[in-house]
Amino acid sequence: STTGMKKDGNYYMANLGAEIKRALRFFEKGMHDEYRGARDRVEHIVQQFLATGPSEGGKEEALLLRDLVRHMHEGRQALSQPMLDRYFAPFAVRALASL
Repeated sequence: STTGMKKDGNYYMANLGAEIKRALRFFEKGMHDEYRGARDRVEHIVQQFLATGPSEGGKEEALLLRDLVRHMHEGRQALSQPMLDRYFAPFAVRALASL
């Protein structure tokens, strides 16, 4: 449960990572409706992250990740599950440490 978890930038980035991985998995399996749902959730999580007032670098990073998911279906797939695991692991660790 995330009841006691502080909903800060680390929390939203950890959730963003999970949702981007879900979007990629659905996309790779040709599950288009599920991909669109995950893509919409990515958009929502990015908005929540931006509302935390991240640094300019953090803001650019979140928007870049959002755009990668937005354009997955255009054949410009630059994401892989192992890359996403490595990228998002530190955010998940920090979010869990705040419990």
